[in-house]
Amino acid sequence: MLSRWPSVNKQWLVLDTVTFDKELKASLKDLWFVTNRNNNIAIVSLPDDTLRFEILLNDDALENDVVEVNETANLIQNLGIDSNKLYFKRRIVYTFHARQIQHWYDDKVVFLGDAAHCMPPFAGQGLCNGIRDAGNLAWKVTFAIRGTLCFENMRLIGNHTSNGVDKMQQIKVSNKQLLQSFERERCDDVKNMTIRSISKCSFFIYIGRFLTLRNPIILTLRNLLLLLIHFLGFSSKLIVKPVLQFKSGLFDDTCDGAGELFIQPNVLTSSSKTPLLLDKVLGIGFSLIYYNKFPDFSNRIQTKILNPLNATVFQVLPPKNMFSQHNIDDSYCIGTRIIKMVDVDKELHKWFRSKKCDVVVLRPDRFIYGYCSDNNLPIMLEKLCLMLTGKTTLGNLSRNRSRRRTLTIVVICCIVVTCFITLFLMGGPSSFESIIVF
Repeated sequence: MLSRWPSVNKQWLVLDTVTFDKELKASLKDLWFVTNRNNNIAIVSLPDDTLRFEILLNDDALENDVVEVNETANLIQNLGIDSNKLYFKRRIVYTFHARQIQHWYDDKVVFLGDAAHCMPPFAGQGLCNGIRDAGNLAWKVTFAIRGTLCFENMRLIGNHTSNGVDKMQQIKVSNKQLLQSFERERCDDVKNMTIRSISKCSFFIYIGRFLTLRNPIILTLRNLLLLLIHFLGFSSKLIVKPVLQFKSGLFDDTCDGAGELFIQPNVLTSSSKTPLLLDKVLGIGFSLIYYNKFPDFSNRIQTKILNPLNATVFQVLPPKNMFSQHNIDDSYCIGTRIIKMVDVDKELHKWFRSKKCDVVVLRPDRFIYGYCSDNNLPIMLEKLCLMLTGKTTLGNLSRNRSRRRTLTIVVICCIVVTCFITLFLMGGPSSFESIIVF
């Protein structure tokens, strides 16, 4: 079954060309939108010296005519580009569609990328969605193939021995829960981006219709608005992609900001001479990041859980440690390696201060599972393991938002009722009359 949105009911001519002219390639290396009353054209620079032209056709255009050699050459010439410098690899006309399957997995079969969804290219998120699908699924498939997690004395799962002797136990990973989290996390994001790509609303978010305007009056107003935005310096700050946050999935829904992609600051480690992006420092498994605090694993609960999760522990140091090699050397705590890194741009400091926490737990795909104080970390990690093994439900932000919304409405109603009662007791009905007259 497919979830369908109204197709962008316009035909587009796509021309894939190759050029070896260095001057032409340099002038068209960026993404270009050429738009006026008669034409709406996107020019995209692709690998292997390929230039792609996507041209919106008029409603009365005939497919057989527009793909002819002379006609396509004339279209390129009208852009001020010498068509003789281009070799045409492909000429094709097609209509953009917006579709998504309702169920992303069936037993042991998982759908992702173009097999699961398609969307118009206006927001440039088609391939990006496929990559996010793969990143979300890859680490979950790894846990599913492993089959079981070997934990030592997991108290919350109910295997705490009375004689105090640690006992190893094999706990089966819930493949269904993992695949269910993949579907929930990716379905909402793809739907969100697709709607924003095809809708007719505000151009700040809904790009497609804004770029394909043809009414001369509206077109003139749009161009003036774009010039004003560019002149005021706001063009570099426009955000057309919404912030990705899961509504439901594998995260701790008690944390505000869980289910979001973590920040990407520059950090410095003992093995790097220059700052690196955080992604290049984190491992391939789960990550625990402490800020300016040495991890306390004295109760061994963390180490019992960290090893099965293939988790890596990091300690973030303030920038003042940047020039002290001794301070950023890695250390160990009860057999667990602590990788130290310096917060070069103070971005991590800002993040931890805003969340008021000691440690954040990141999933292998760099999304936030949750964050907490050091004392509450064992409970959070055990909850993560329970979620992986299907012994507790997935996180659900909509449930929390519904509770907050209900609580907010109740509080507002109480305040309004209290104000009216107070006014009535102070002056009776005349108080209301004076307020209305004012």
